[in-house]
Amino acid sequence: MSSSENESDWSDVEEEEKDSEHLKALCLFSEAQFQSIEDCFGHMKDKYDFDLKAFIRKLKIDFYNYVKFINYVRKEKPDPSEVKKMVSTSLFEKDCYLQPVVVDDLLLQFDVDELHENNVEISTNGFHLEDKLAVTERRAQLAEESLERTILDLEKCRKELKKQLLGAAEEMVTHYNETNEGYFASYAHHGIHEEMLKDKVRTESYRDFIVKNPKVFKDAIVLDVGCGTSILSMLAAKSGAKKVIGIDNSDVAHQAMDIVRENKLDDIITIMKGKAEDINMPSKVDVIISEWMGYFLLFESMLDTVLFCRDNLLNPNGRIYPDKCNIQLSAMADDEYYESKVKFGRMSMGSKCLQ
Repeated sequence: MSSSENESDWSDVEEEEKDSEHLKALCLFSEAQFQSIEDCFGHMKDKYDFDLKAFIRKLKIDFYNYVKFINYVRKEKPDPSEVKKMVSTSLFEKDCYLQPVVVDDLLLQFDVDELHENNVEISTNGFHLEDKLAVTERRAQLAEESLERTILDLEKCRKELKKQLLGAAEEMVTHYNETNEGYFASYAHHGIHEEMLKDKVRTESYRDFIVKNPKVFKDAIVLDVGCGTSILSMLAAKSGAKKVIGIDNSDVAHQAMDIVRENKLDDIITIMKGKAEDINMPSKVDVIISEWMGYFLLFESMLDTVLFCRDNLLNPNGRIYPDKCNIQLSAMADDEYYESKVKFGRMSMGSKCLQ
């Protein structure tokens, strides 16, 4: 590295240090600015009779809720008298208050954990041995409580950053996991099944495997997990399966029943509407087939159901298809995405998550 590059790097560091020195602590109830957090705390105590440190102790506010409280006051602008009347954190418990209202808010850098640690001032002067032992135990207890709070803060920080990084895709998957009704309702319309059936590579790959491997399906009891319009169930029946059971929790199961009857396969194929985890099967099966893959392989969240069926409904010598999958990843760089997600996530947590 050249000397000019070194000088440039050091100048960047000096500029960042100068910027941090110019940060002001902004009062929660006015536009007054101060050189330090302590000066700002003193101003609020003198002018508004609001002791923020005492308030934090009274409500036992941890770092996570402290960030929410600061942003809540800045955003909602409650009167100081109303803030002093608060007896719980319920008014500012929403995660939307994690997003800073003031850019580079100096108050968000206040160490709440240190305040709790110093809350109990203990003096050992003149104590007997038993008293000193009790003090030592108390200090150890305080240290353990501080460690627990730190671990909790880090876990909350990790979850929030994960949410920011993964973005809308993970939020959709989580939403579907928590509200199955929305997920299965999306498969009740013929449009999505039309799209899958028109996927020539997908449909013909399943057809070719089932048709070209009659030994797998001959006289077998087959379970089609997430059968949809029952296309795989009918292929298995035509390849010699003794019995085929198709399961789907969406309303498309009713259409599948009509399709099976129309193709005169209702003596072999039984369509059952419901969750595979909840349906009582008359016996275990020899083969499980399922088209469970989605975007990035795992997006549709059906893999858990397929594995449940494998572990609970498949005979010891049974088979499951497909049985092998691959996910391929490639590194990439996207400065704009990094700025909007990663940098925003760090700013949301203040300086705490950077320590």
